[in-house]
Amino acid sequence: MSHTFVEIRELLRKITKQGTISVFTAEVLSVDDKYCTVDYGSTKLTKVKNFCIDAASNIFIKPKINSMVTVLDLGGFRDMQIIKVQEFDEIIINNGNNAGLIKIIELTNKLNGLITEVKAMKQDYIAHTHPVPSLGTSSAPTVPFAGSFSNFNKSDFEDTKIKH
Repeated sequence: MSHTFVEIRELLRKITKQGTISVFTAEVLSVDDKYCTVDYGSTKLTKVKNFCIDAASNIFIKPKINSMVTVLDLGGFRDMQIIKVQEFDEIIINNGNNAGLIKIIELTNKLNGLITEVKAMKQDYIAHTHPVPSLGTSSAPTVPFAGSFSNFNKSDFEDTKIKH
């Protein structure tokens, strides 16, 4: 008796009681930092693990409520993991301890605006004189500032491995 590869695989699954892996799409009903509750064909499934990029759980993607997610079920609705999200509310990196991600272009523009203001203050400082009461000429200008100010460059503080 000869069996095809598919038949052999199915027989092995039956013998080892494995093969209950399934993938399905469901709607997100609620979300917390680790789990979701989803609606799958009018069945409410709880403790569905949120999408996680690495094994150490350093990057979580929290799906948006009422959006659709793809769920990997590793065993009869007991070990479920979101593997794809349609929409997300937030991405949490390293437990979110450093607050929000920097908008590098806006930060660079803001810092360079500060440099422009400081340069203008430098010019005012250099040109400043003190009047002398009733005797005529004003005092000499203050000691000129000899330093310089450089603009900020986003490459000085940008981590190009994480983009948004």
